[in-house]
Amino acid sequence: MIESSLEVTTPDESRRLIELEKIIEAGRQTFVDVGTALAEIRDSRIYKTAYASFDEYCAKKWNLTRQHAYRLIECAPIAKCNPQVTSLNQARELAKVPKEQRKAVINTAVEVTMRLIED
Repeated sequence: MIESSLEVTTPDESRRLIELEKIIEAGRQTFVDVGTALAEIRDSRIYKTAYASFDEYCAKKWNLTRQHAYRLIECAPIAKCNPQVTSLNQARELAKVPKEQRKAVINTAVEVTMRLIED
């Protein structure tokens, strides 16, 4: 007999999972919302009703690789805290910068862009 690693969740957790999955489905292009929803699903482990691991959940439910799911999770709060960041690629690059230096990097990028536009 194979032992199942699936867990039972509360009705509130099940409802929350459905809400979060709707965000992912409707907003796949909105990486901040998707990353935030994935982080909550991972951290609360509410995927455990149907999937043995978060990686399995991402792969089977959303066809996301582990790497991309974690990239979305990492970049979402960076973009959320920095409204000038409008793409996943921008957030990925900013993630390489120490947190305390990010505002300065953004300000410099905005200044350079404005100079280029003016010329």
